[in-house]
Amino acid sequence: FGGRHWPLKPTLPACDADHALHGEGWVRRWALRDQTLDRADMRYRHRGDEQGAFPFAYEAAQAVRVAEGGLRIDLTLMNLGEGPMPAGLGLHPYFHRTPDTRVSFSATEMWTPPTNEAAGALGPLPGGLGAGRAAPLPGGTLDHSFVNFSGEALIKTGDIRMALRSDAPILHVYAPAGADFFCLEPITHLPGAFGRDVIKPGGQLSVSLRIGVAVDDRQG
Repeated sequence: FGGRHWPLKPTLPACDADHALHGEGWVRRWALRDQTLDRADMRYRHRGDEQGAFPFAYEAAQAVRVAEGGLRIDLTLMNLGEGPMPAGLGLHPYFHRTPDTRVSFSATEMWTPPTNEAAGALGPLPGGLGAGRAAPLPGGTLDHSFVNFSGEALIKTGDIRMALRSDAPILHVYAPAGADFFCLEPITHLPGAFGRDVIKPGGQLSVSLRIGVAVDDRQG
């Protein structure tokens, strides 16, 4: 970034021995700033001077709220440094999966996962997923990003119907073959293309997520 290269240590070697996976937020301790029966506000401050870690100073704020209709998470990132900072945010909710699970959401293109040899590539949507109608998850592993996400996804598993809403522009779908779970991850950046989003000094980036009971089952 900015003509300079920083080697990063693996975030969690037990999970991925080769890569700085998902940043610091999921493996570092957060400070609880405020708490009620239905809300928790947390902060994580990163100094950016730890060798092998992300080399930019920032503060992340996370607000988790529970209401009668479901759960809301707001995640905000602020650049505390004196120069521009590459940035990206994402949330990684897991959902139960059975053979009759159906997922519905709208997008325009799909980004294939990057490899050690090459970045991912944009291409057309696969049959079913991302077309705005209920579709089954594929039998093989899916680890793809759906671009220009409409902001809402509906999940139907048996009698359970859930709605996911987010202001993120991309929905990443992770569904490993043979697993009893899958993930719908609202993200602000494409995996393998980190650094296209830049925060100016004092600037912010944010993303929100709501998970609740689906009240509109027309697509499910």
